[in-house]
Amino acid sequence: MHLARRLPSSRIRIKPNDRLAFIGKTRSGKSFAILLLLVLMLPWDPDSRNWDWQIWWIDTKADPKDLRRLGAWGFRTPDKVPPDYHRLLFKVRSLDDADELSVAKQVQALCWAAFKRAGTQRRNGKKRAYANIIIVIDEYVSVIVSKRSAGAGLLEVFQRGGGKHVGLMGGTQEPVDIPRQLVSQATMIFLFMLTHPPDIEWASKICPRYAVQGPEGLEPNIPDAHGFWFKWVDGPPEFRRWLYFKSISHFRAIIINRTSASLRAAAVESSTNERVKEPV
Repeated sequence: MHLARRLPSSRIRIKPNDRLAFIGKTRSGKSFAILLLLVLMLPWDPDSRNWDWQIWWIDTKADPKDLRRLGAWGFRTPDKVPPDYHRLLFKVRSLDDADELSVAKQVQALCWAAFKRAGTQRRNGKKRAYANIIIVIDEYVSVIVSKRSAGAGLLEVFQRGGGKHVGLMGGTQEPVDIPRQLVSQATMIFLFMLTHPPDIEWASKICPRYAVQGPEGLEPNIPDAHGFWFKWVDGPPEFRRWLYFKSISHFRAIIINRTSASLRAAAVESSTNERVKEPV
């Protein structure tokens, strides 16, 4: 039985034009957070074939652990399932070792395909409105054209995807090496643990409480192994400032039981937790 069947519906919903950014080192909890949020926040019925969303998970890292987890959560490659299956896994690998942009070109093409496909879909031989597609990119660095250019396909989804009902969830462990807009214009931002000094400095500029001064420079202000700082840029007022969560499970508990009292408690906890320090 999938976890999705055991979780109550969240009061928070991902909208078609939402753009979510997940920043953090390998094994910081980004991929699991994305998976859990997809289950919590997307309005689907796990016992029905009438899906409101189709997820396109684009994998470029070929991490066996991640692939096993995706398989366990019902993700399948397009050649194994019908065209309207709800959780698609695209394994993108380099087709030409001499072409450094081989992976990026394939992902850009997938972004264009999602952009063009969203809105109409055939089921039982009849043309029908296909509500939403959400693209998940596990590592932005692998799919962008350069540090300054996200690429035409990805940029089209990022800027105009909302009008075509295409959302975007993207992660990276190297934020200084991706175009700034992929994070600065995101509607939800999750900042997990980072280790590279330039990345820590980058994170501290968008979230002043992310880092504190240590003996050898800035250090992440994240005392928990899978803790993170979160901001919902255009969400409810309670979420428009940076809040610290000890784990995605802690976040889940708050968003499922979203009340003013619980949010006030979360804000107090993140501001008074002795392990979460005030920046100097």
